This record gives sequence, structure tokens and C-alpha cells, in this order.
Amino acid sequence: MSYTETVVNIPVRTHTLGGILTTPSSSAPTDAGAVKELALIIHGFGGHKDYIYQRQLARELPIASLRFDFSSCGDSSITNSTEFTEDPSANQGQGATYYFRGRESDLDDFAAILAWLAKPQPDGTHYTLTTLIGHSRGSLLMMHWAAQLLRTHSPVVSANESLSGQSDPPLVNLKYIVNCASRFQTHLIIPNFERNFPGFLTNRGGNARNVRQANGVYGNIWVPVTEIEDLAFNVPILNDIETIKLTPGLKLLSIYGLEDRIVPLDDAYSYEKFFATPDATNNTALHRLVIIPEADHNYYGPPKIVGEKRSNYNPIVIKTILEFLQF
Repeated sequence: MSYTETVVNIPVRTHTLGGILTTPSSSAPTDAGAVKELALIIHGFGGHKDYIYQRQLARELPIASLRFDFSSCGDSSITNSTEFTEDPSANQGQGATYYFRGRESDLDDFAAILAWLAKPQPDGTHYTLTTLIGHSRGSLLMMHWAAQLLRTHSPVVSANESLSGQSDPPLVNLKYIVNCASRFQTHLIIPNFERNFPGFLTNRGGNARNVRQANGVYGNIWVPVTEIEDLAFNVPILNDIETIKLTPGLKLLSIYGLEDRIVPLDDAYSYEKFFATPDATNNTALHRLVIIPEADHNYYGPPKIVGEKRSNYNPIVIKTILEFLQF
């Protein structure tokens, strides 16, 4: 499939988010001001917009997509680091950089993207956000944000509405949510960090080899315990699920690796349990769970061919998503 990609910079607070807008040639508008469906592709902790399956998925989707770096990740800049409150008790390691990326920071990034989508593109194209695809932490916050949108608005959100009642093309009309390896038992993230970074609680944080620097450069990033506590205790996942599952016509897909050592497989079955409700409009299954044998949290596995470092199951993730989405 042929496509075009455009680098975009989305203003948020005092800095910008780096993103890539991918448009398949088959969806090229025939008229000025055409309306296109758009998928938002969301990375996880320590990831970036081209991580694991994200870039290739964007290039194979039959609709336009936007993949982006959260604040202080990848190509997203921080022009004023004081906007992130530093934990004064943090024992930062030598050579580590620290930006607090909490729940509210991620929600601000989502809001900035929605504001950017509300504006027509230079060619007059309007985008309607119909699909959310997130991985790990990004998936958890994606569902949290989606639930907030659905609680605040009707399932269809217009960018603007005039006094005469006429509105712009829908800004949001959610049809699909794809959850790749999100946590359900969020409180377990703290012992997970303590296990991977001994002394994490005592030192009020730990150094992680991350991709939160510009241009995807790996480096030591100080992760404060307050950031992880924010995720562990301030994301009301059951309330969010209840909101999402009551949205007519919305379909959900969850994809997990059987050998995931970061998120327990129990979390996959918990989503299956709580989303296992017939759809309100056509009485079909709301949620589908797919588990990939031998795949880990990032959908890699042990090598099967002499000379290869690992097996890559991300093509299966992409195939599963494409088969699930019916545009």
C-alpha cells in the first residue's frame, strides 16, 4: 500500500509534541474539505511513535493515522522543564534526566491532539477520530482519556457547533479501541518497578534506560516514585471500563503475549471478563481477546532461526488489528 507521511508539531503547554501523520493513497480526498477517518496510535512507557509495531501498522492501515511522542519522549520537546514538578526527595542518579510524566501530563497531550485535529488541514481535510490503538501504559491512559471523553460528551463529539445548530464534521466518533498489553491491576506496577530497580521505593525512584530524549536517543532517565504512584492509584480503570462498555456500537480488541513478564496474563483475562457484555445496538460481542503464544510484552520471543537474536511477533499484532478493524 502506498502512503504519504507528514511530520507534524502539535503545541501543548509550553512545548510541542512530535508526530507523524500517515495517509494512505487510497484515502486521498476527491474534494476540498473532505472528511477522513483517523486512527490515533499511542506508545507506552519508554517507547516512542515508531516503537515495535506502530510505524508499520500506520503504513498498512486503510485510513489515516497519527502517531506521536508523549511529552518528554522521543521527538517531543520540553522547552520549560520547570512545568514538571520535581520530587525534592528524589535521589537522582548521575547522568539521569528527569521530567515528571504523570497522568495529567498525558491527558494534556491528548487534549492538545484533539485541539489540533479540530482544525482543518492545509488542504481543507477534516479528520474524525474513530480508532484508538495503544500499547501498555499508553493503552491504559488511552482508555482513561476515552472514558473521560465519553462521560463529558455524547459518543459523537463535534469540533464546533453554530448557533443555528449546524456543526462541523464530527471530531470524534469512536468505533474501535485496540488495547495492546495494558495493565488492569494497576497497583502491581509498584512492585514491578521495585523488582526491576532494586531500591526504587527507598530511593524514591530509579534510573531506567529509556527513550525520553530527543530523536529517539536512549539514555538514563530518572523515574520518580511519584510518577508510578500516580499511575498505580489515580486511574479508575473499573469506572472507565463501565463507561466504555455502555457506548453503543463501540468494539474493543485486546492483544497480549503469553510470555509477558511485565503485565500478568491475569490482566488480559480481567479485561475479557469486564468487557464481556453484548453490544447495546446489535447484541454482538463487544470485546475480543487475542493471546499470542511465545510473545513477550513487546511481542518478541526466543529465536527460532539460527543467527537471529529473537523472534518478532509484531507482524501478527498488525495482522490481528487489520482483520479486526472493518472500515
